[in-house]
Amino acid sequence: MGRGPAWTASSHVQPASEPVKDAIAAVMLTLLVALPAYGQTEPIQTEPIKRYDAEGLETLLPPPFGPTNKAWLGRERGGRVDQHIARWKALAASGDDVEIRGLCPSACTLVLAHVPKERLCFSQTAVLAFHLARFPNGEPAIEGSRAMFNAYPRDIRMWLQEKGGVEKMPLESFWLLFPSELWQMGYRRCDTLPCAFASASSSK
Repeated sequence: MGRGPAWTASSHVQPASEPVKDAIAAVMLTLLVALPAYGQTEPIQTEPIKRYDAEGLETLLPPPFGPTNKAWLGRERGGRVDQHIARWKALAASGDDVEIRGLCPSACTLVLAHVPKERLCFSQTAVLAFHLARFPNGEPAIEGSRAMFNAYPRDIRMWLQEKGGVEKMPLESFWLLFPSELWQMGYRRCDTLPCAFASASSSK
């Protein structure tokens, strides 16, 4: 008695014969005709898929992705002083902590004048960059720069004064204040982010 073929995972199953195909088709037709007899006359009702907006989705995620009552600053660009003052006043009124995790130049630095020190933290990638304020035509705004200087907390004013104060402050470049110096002044160090999340944030 001969053996049949030795099938492997890569072998092809032979197609069914015509009588088998006819039998399968008859069974399927019987099932389709029988469905109404069993009361299946209405379409199946399914629950709609729940959709969440960004705020709703945030509440479902665990920390640090979920709601944390924190604001993040990173890759700021500076800009108009009046707009930044309004922004920082609103942030101060929100009660949120502020994590500075990147470049905070020019008018961005005024966040220190409005958000209390205990609600600020600086990561190892943070840096504050100071320079003279300027008018739209590019000329230095000395009085505006003095107003900014006087608005900063005492420790920041002392650091600026040691470098020469408003009189020596550059217009085209920056004085950089790094996190190691800020931590020495008593500002908090931000918690370290999970590696995957930090990589995703830095790639934006």
